Amino acid sequence: LHLSLRRQRQMCIRDRYNNRIVACIRPHITFNTPAGAKRGMYVAKFDVRLLKNGQKAVPPKMISSSGLKAFDTAVEKAILMCNPFPKPPVGDIPSSITLTFDPVDDANGR
Repeated sequence: LHLSLRRQRQMCIRDRYNNRIVACIRPHITFNTPAGAKRGMYVAKFDVRLLKNGQKAVPPKMISSSGLKAFDTAVEKAILMCNPFPKPPVGDIPSSITLTFDPVDDANGR
């Protein structure tokens, strides 16, 4: 039980950190969501390698395309504009983080 609570706390901290990063990136995404698009229909996933200071070690790498080239490009540019990435609430900046973006979520989050 104790291990489960520790794992839940770590997941909560990781989720909060991920939300802080997305909050840094999302305002820079310039894209008009297609009419009729539903959540989960177009999802772009990027891997970002980071230095200890939060700067990007290399450009973000797309793991999977949303199927919308313009959205994928907008997300990549927005990731580059969030520099450096914010520090996590506890611990060190991770060397790598995977980020997922959906144009429907991004349109609602602006």
